Amino acid sequence: KPKPPPPPPPRPRNYSAIASQEAGPVGDYAQVDMPSSVDVSQLSSTTVTVSYEVDEEGHASRVRVTKGSGNADLDDACKEAIRRTRFKPAIQDHLKLSAPGEYTFTV
Repeated sequence: KPKPPPPPPPRPRNYSAIASQEAGPVGDYAQVDMPSSVDVSQLSSTTVTVSYEVDEEGHASRVRVTKGSGNADLDDACKEAIRRTRFKPAIQDHLKLSAPGEYTFTV
């Protein structure tokens, strides 16, 4: 009597039914909670650029300001907005991957 074929190997934990997609926000980026200490007329720039990495679960990590406003409180608020944003992870060949991202806030 022939042996039955072995079961298929288990799928990796980061397997996705989607074949490929770029990392990005689910909907819009979170709003910046403007700190009360910020006087917009005193800023050296009205934009803040934040870079980050989206992990396999869609969370932002390694969040840092790459172009600041001249106000540390506002720059920190922009980083916090990125951390509150929900992301979809990058997917390649059905596997979720971490991927870099960047966003520029205009205040």
